[in-house]
Amino acid sequence: MINLLIVAGGTGGHIWPSIAFGRWVERNAGARVTFICGNRPIEREIYSWAGVNPIILPLSGSPLGKMKAFVSRSADAVLSAIKAWEIIKETDADLCLLFGGYVSAPFILASRIKGVKAVIHEQNAIAGRVTRLAWRTGIPVLSGWNRCRPFPPGTFTSVGIPVRKIEELEAAEGWKRLGLSGSPFNPPRVLVMGGSLGSVSLKEIAIGLSRRPEFTSWGFIIVGFPSTHEMLPQNVISLPRVWDISALFSLASIAIVRGGASTLAELLAYKLPAIVVPWKEAVGNHQVENGRCFVELGGGKMWTEREPIENLAAMLQELAEITASEARCYDVYETVCSKMWGRLMSFFSSKGEDFIV
Repeated sequence: MINLLIVAGGTGGHIWPSIAFGRWVERNAGARVTFICGNRPIEREIYSWAGVNPIILPLSGSPLGKMKAFVSRSADAVLSAIKAWEIIKETDADLCLLFGGYVSAPFILASRIKGVKAVIHEQNAIAGRVTRLAWRTGIPVLSGWNRCRPFPPGTFTSVGIPVRKIEELEAAEGWKRLGLSGSPFNPPRVLVMGGSLGSVSLKEIAIGLSRRPEFTSWGFIIVGFPSTHEMLPQNVISLPRVWDISALFSLASIAIVRGGASTLAELLAYKLPAIVVPWKEAVGNHQVENGRCFVELGGGKMWTEREPIENLAAMLQELAEITASEARCYDVYETVCSKMWGRLMSFFSSKGEDFIV
């Protein structure tokens, strides 16, 4: 049996692919999987909802950045590196699979010290700092898209992004599972998701669209915000964070989303057309590059907040015509996970042997 450490933290974009893949490996490959995350509340919330009990490192962010955070987080980073070494030893790990973000950094060092091979999966089309560090140290990089800048072609392997398995639900059942009363909005229904950390501007954009005459008969379901005392249009519902992706996708005709790679991968996998609105503060502008990949693969459109709202409205109407005849797909969960596992095992000939790089 292979002892696999899966390290993922920060936001849902890193965590959900790791959980999806880990669960598939446990069920299909017979590996023993240990999950590791950081100490942010959002990380605890996601793992708890998924029924996963990870080992938690005493780390809540990267030490790089503001000086106030640098001092405390640097101390946490040292403790986490020691903890990572102990985890590898105690679990008798054969392989560390890192899903990027700050929490992966301690395992780059610890795996080297312990002589345990590591592989890193980069969800974004532009590699993050930790992935670039891993690449420079010789750790193999698996990418979610067909490009992973700034790495040259041939120096990484494109495997896709593991996606959560969703249930095929009727809209009424999804509506009920979200705790909503009455009947669902009549289609078209627009699902607006601002990511695991939310997006105030995206919410305001959606509400503005809902008031336009051409959309007053449409329904808008905005996720990532608690119910407020503001007067929302009758065709709008605002919900707090929702992790039940099956319920959300069962209701959606179209989605408006930020450019998080994992969200885009799930939209592509389950053939839910979407408009990507990249978050302009994203590090390295990676959400724009993710959005370009999404559009190139036929997932939908991309709109930036510098453009007129009329452009976004036109895109919504165009996608509504497409989605009316598009059959939803529900059998893709196995595909990416199987491909990714096969690639890992191509490095790993048998338990206890070295990777072939």
